[in-house]
Amino acid sequence: MVMLSSITSLASTAENKTSVDWNNYQQKIIEEVRELTGIVDGSVEIVTLDNKTRMGSIVEETAIKISENGKDTFIIPKIVEDTEVINSFQYAIQALRRRDNSWKLTHLVDMTVNFTCYYNQRYDFSSGTLYTPKGVAFSWTSNNSTASINNIKIKFSTNGDYWKLSPLTSMGYEKYTEFVIEKNNPGKGVTYKNTNNAMNSNYAIVCTLADIEGHGGNLWYEMTYTVNGNSIYDDYSFLVFSK
Repeated sequence: MVMLSSITSLASTAENKTSVDWNNYQQKIIEEVRELTGIVDGSVEIVTLDNKTRMGSIVEETAIKISENGKDTFIIPKIVEDTEVINSFQYAIQALRRRDNSWKLTHLVDMTVNFTCYYNQRYDFSSGTLYTPKGVAFSWTSNNSTASINNIKIKFSTNGDYWKLSPLTSMGYEKYTEFVIEKNNPGKGVTYKNTNNAMNSNYAIVCTLADIEGHGGNLWYEMTYTVNGNSIYDDYSFLVFSK
C-alpha cells in the first residue's frame, strides 16, 4: 500500500455537489496519481479500504487500486492543507461548496459594517482558477442608538477571460460583471443583497492578467454615516480575488 502525498491542490469549489463535478474530481485525482507514480498502463478502480489507526480503531479511506501485470497496488492520495494531511478524495468532497469572501469593518466610529462577495471557485490544471461571480451583500450594526447610515454605495466588480465550464472551453473574449447596492438610510441589522447579474454556474472567468491590468474581483464602497450628531465619510476598496 502506498500513501502518496501530493503538493498540488486537488480541491476546487462549486455551488452544488453534483455527480458531474464529483466525477471530474475523481478523474483529476487519478490523473495526478498516474503522473506521480509513472503507472500508466494498469487498470484503475476506486475502492474503500478499512485501515487500522494507531489507536486500533478502523477508519474507512478511499483509495485507488491499480492492477498491472497481475499485481495490485493500493494508493491513498494525500494532500497537506493547513499542516493537516487529508485523503484527497475527502478533501475534494469538503471543497465542493461555495467560496465566499467576507469583511467586517471595525475602524468605523461606534459602527460595524459587514460585506460579503458571493462567487463559485474551482481549479483546473490546464486553465487555472475559475471564478463564477454570484452577488454581493451588506449589513450594519451598532450599540450606539444615535448611529445611522445616511447613504452607502457598494460595487463588487469582476473581469477576466470568459470560459465555459462543461465542456471546459475558452469563449475567446473577456467578461465584465458588476453588482451594485445603493441605499439611503439602510436599516440596522437588515441584510441587503444584489444577485441580479449572477453569472450562469456553467461559466466563469480566469484572471490571466494582474489586477492592475484589469483582471480580478474588487469590492468598493463609499458611505456617509452619523454618530452622536457628527456626519462622517468613509470609502475603501478590497481585492477579492486576482491572478
